[in-house]
Amino acid sequence: MEPTATATEVPTATPTSEPTATLEPTLEPTLEPTLEPTPTVPLAPVVQTQTIYPIADTTVLASVPDQSQLPETVGGLAFGGAQGAVTYISFDLSSVAAPGSVTTATLTLTGVGSVGGSGGELLALGGVVVDEFGATWNTRPVGPGSATDASGAPVWVGWIGPGGTVSVDVTGTVAANGIVTFVLVGMPEAAVMVGSRESAQPATLTIETVSPGG
Repeated sequence: MEPTATATEVPTATPTSEPTATLEPTLEPTLEPTLEPTPTVPLAPVVQTQTIYPIADTTVLASVPDQSQLPETVGGLAFGGAQGAVTYISFDLSSVAAPGSVTTATLTLTGVGSVGGSGGELLALGGVVVDEFGATWNTRPVGPGSATDASGAPVWVGWIGPGGTVSVDVTGTVAANGIVTFVLVGMPEAAVMVGSRESAQPATLTIETVSPGG
């Protein structure tokens, strides 16, 4: 008799649960924009040029000390020469910007006589307007000092020929608004004549100013 095979139960492997890995989120830093300050662009200064004409002018003569300028001669202004002529030219600078803003000031004269000559030293008076109708040698404004240029040096007026012009730097004198009167004394050897404000070639004062941009 053959033995009967008995089936042996094979144990079934029970799966073991493996723990599931948990993914942790990675925190990325948030980049905040950096605010750069806006640069301030300075405003360019304002440069202005203006030409000013006399408000009064006249000539007085040492040779006739009680006589004012004759009406028939008001087209010209004489200075120097044998009669001791002296000319006064007044300007109103109230339209000029604040004190300290003047960068250049130039006085320009035009010869209207028949001969030329040197203008000599230029003098100036502040705050005085010449009486163009009544001033004489005896009543003329007194006490003028030297007109000065941008460096502070005294100003001399060069040669003025018939129909010619001469320009002189008077920046040191024209430093603020107000009234300024220029005094031309000329040279004794020859009288020079320049155009008055009643003529077609009056004296002019050209002023350049600089003010802050706005």
